[in-house]
Amino acid sequence: MRVATPILSSKIEQRVEYPFIGPHADRYAKKIADDIKKINPDKILCLCMGEHEPEYFFGIFFSEIQDWLLENNKIINLLISNPDGKEVRPNIITEATAGFYQNSRYILINHVKSDINYEETHLLADKVYTSYNHRYRTERGLLVDTLVQHDLLNYGVVTFAYPDMHQWKYHDGTRLKDENEELENFASNHGLPPSFMRGFFDIVSESSIKTEGWFMTEKTIKSIATLKPFISLCSPGYHKFLIDNYGLELYDELFDYSFDSLPDVEDRIQGIVENTIRISALYNEDFRDRMHDILLPKMIRNRQKMINFGLSKEKIIPKSFWFLTKNTEYQLYGDLRGLVYGYLWYWVWKKWIDFDTLQEDLKKLVMERFSILRGDGIYIENKYHELSNTE
Repeated sequence: MRVATPILSSKIEQRVEYPFIGPHADRYAKKIADDIKKINPDKILCLCMGEHEPEYFFGIFFSEIQDWLLENNKIINLLISNPDGKEVRPNIITEATAGFYQNSRYILINHVKSDINYEETHLLADKVYTSYNHRYRTERGLLVDTLVQHDLLNYGVVTFAYPDMHQWKYHDGTRLKDENEELENFASNHGLPPSFMRGFFDIVSESSIKTEGWFMTEKTIKSIATLKPFISLCSPGYHKFLIDNYGLELYDELFDYSFDSLPDVEDRIQGIVENTIRISALYNEDFRDRMHDILLPKMIRNRQKMINFGLSKEKIIPKSFWFLTKNTEYQLYGDLRGLVYGYLWYWVWKKWIDFDTLQEDLKKLVMERFSILRGDGIYIENKYHELSNTE
């Protein structure tokens, strides 16, 4: 029996066919759409957990398959960070997931297991804040321009990689960069920029400002991992999302978060800048050390909560993939390498999914991924388990 979801009695033979469409599928949109029509699967999954612009990656594919979906009463489950249950196009429904967490979790663990004592790195903070803005976005330009308007550049470490792309009102248009630009570019995804710890708090320029587009990336993870206070330029309600989704505690002894729910991004930017103005006026070594001591217990708890999040099968495995955790006959089609290398290897590593129950091509890809992760990668996972035993 072919079913859309593997939830029937185990006494009934079930066969579930899930084609998996990976990022950049628009390049092959027509071929993928034609293949799916031939397979006529019970469920179609578009995995966009690591990105926040599904139309960019899947828009052409959606257009190619839209009529067939409606004619055959088929649904696409679009796996993204947020929101959940939204029909972005007819018969294309979003499914909220852990988003970019699994992709950036290694940053968290690498810093936790490092030899650096992040409980003391606040002593390096000779600036009030940091604000890293590598990829161009209009709102990031508005943030930097507003910081310049209030003469706040000298109080922080601020970067802006592509000033020619923005229409400046207050900034003179010069390129803003860190001490070591080559290291900064590498660190934008894989580690810390060279001057990251010189700022007491970080203004995190997250990847999305869309309503209900809460999308936590390595930009937020870096501050949590290094026990550094942060305030974020993101979608409305982002800080509340961090509370509701991850159980984080806000640093309200330092920041006024009243701007967080404001619908207009310029108003949220103004709220961030007003926080920066107020803290800059108070900032000295005594303020820095006293505020660090006040916030440190929260920062430690937040880091641990973020680690523990990755130990929850219910939170990490998307609902549409739960059939893999059960004794269900299935056949997966599509971008299996993207699925395994990005996500499934970890689900198997955690023993949430029985390796022996995987279809053969998935087993091969999982073993390839494990081979790549030998050595330090396995050490990271072992350390990860040790760290996760305490709340």
